[in-house]
Amino acid sequence: MSKFKSLLKEINIYGVDFKLLYQKENHYTTQLDIILSLFSIIFILMISIKYFSEYIHKKNFTIVTNYHPITNKMPINLSSNLIFFGLYDWNGKMKRIDPSYCTLTLDLNQHILFNNKSFERISTNIKLLFCNESEETKKKMNFGYDSEYHICVKPNQNLTISGRYGDRLNGFDILEAHLNKCKNSSESKIKCKSEDEINQYLKNTFITLFYLNYEVDHYNISNPFAQNFRVDCFPISLNVIKRYFIYYSYSIYIQFTGFIFEKMKRNFFYEFKDTEIDFVEDETNSFYKNDNIVVEIVFTIWDKETKYIRKFPFIQDVLGDIGGLTGIITTVFQFISSFYSVKFFLVDFSNNLINNRKIDKRYFFNTDIKKSLTVKNNLTQSSRSKFIMILKII
Repeated sequence: MSKFKSLLKEINIYGVDFKLLYQKENHYTTQLDIILSLFSIIFILMISIKYFSEYIHKKNFTIVTNYHPITNKMPINLSSNLIFFGLYDWNGKMKRIDPSYCTLTLDLNQHILFNNKSFERISTNIKLLFCNESEETKKKMNFGYDSEYHICVKPNQNLTISGRYGDRLNGFDILEAHLNKCKNSSESKIKCKSEDEINQYLKNTFITLFYLNYEVDHYNISNPFAQNFRVDCFPISLNVIKRYFIYYSYSIYIQFTGFIFEKMKRNFFYEFKDTEIDFVEDETNSFYKNDNIVVEIVFTIWDKETKYIRKFPFIQDVLGDIGGLTGIITTVFQFISSFYSVKFFLVDFSNNLINNRKIDKRYFFNTDIKKSLTVKNNLTQSSRSKFIMILKII
């Protein structure tokens, strides 16, 4: 038992240090000091384990997101993206896009400025097909969608968009998808349904767009940006032409890692940012009126680039956090210990004098006291109180 008490005294980090030798020691330890010391050691071990565990598993990091206006034609290539369309009614039932009712077209429109004078538009038709007509698209659509009812982009075509929409200074390239009512013509061999039948077919219908998109997950340590399918539904109106804008953002993901020295990793990708809707009155726009356009979907680039910065702490940051919390705990406990330990020491020392009725020279030595202090063998109650006052002054 005595060895255990000695061990507890050894681990004590609080208490009062003084130049007065009391019971052959210059450090006075109380039970409160031992309790506070044990609590401090346990607390410091717990926070150390917590911080080092978060450091090893990279659970603690900071994220900063910045947006910068784009200043040039930053291209985004959607060729590797699987884009396909479908028609659904309000009950969720799929409709096969029948050319006798309506057709779907996709064009790459490049707005180019020639010699800083003329601004011209070059349109390139993108070939579409039913998704079951291509083995490549069928393999990509092995996630439950019916390939017979959806229209896909034919593989290996240029789907590069660039620039800010409407930028007539630097130019821009966009993808435009149109859902058109069937229109009889001498060039087409398809016999269109009547206007009433077409309207009945498109009534209570919406066009659905499926496409791959990079989604950011900061808590995914190995791959913070991964491709996932995104689905957008656009209602069809027979009264007004709806124009939907799908904005992509050119994004940069920067990671700062390392043990002691900083190590930077930079990745570039694109991601969906926003959708806007606009309305066009077909009576005032001959382009939409002549082509019987019902819905227009525009793929373009957002006017800002996105920059993500993920920073993991270094080992010196972890040690600094542990040291800061340790300093706060020890300061508070030292204040509590000093306040009570002085009072306990004075009471214990005075009681010891009364009980023993004498003081050995080995128990009392103070080099700071200029005058010698003589204590008589027979102490009275009044002399005891005076002695305590002298000790407080010391």
